[in-house]
Amino acid sequence: MDAALRSVDGEIGALTETDTDRICPMIWNPVTIAAKGVREGSEVSYERTFANPCVMEGATGPVFSF
Repeated sequence: MDAALRSVDGEIGALTETDTDRICPMIWNPVTIAAKGVREGSEVSYERTFANPCVMEGATGPVFSF
């Protein structure tokens, strides 16, 4: 997760498709993710809704894998 965030200087919204071989079902099962905190002294926040968990995992990689 740390490497993925470092690669985009902590900008979660700048993460790109991490798993280009991923095939996700076209099922509408929306999932909203959010992150709030402090990075290098600055407050940061991110929120986005994805069509389903598979699409979210493909877009954010390990950042939101719990």
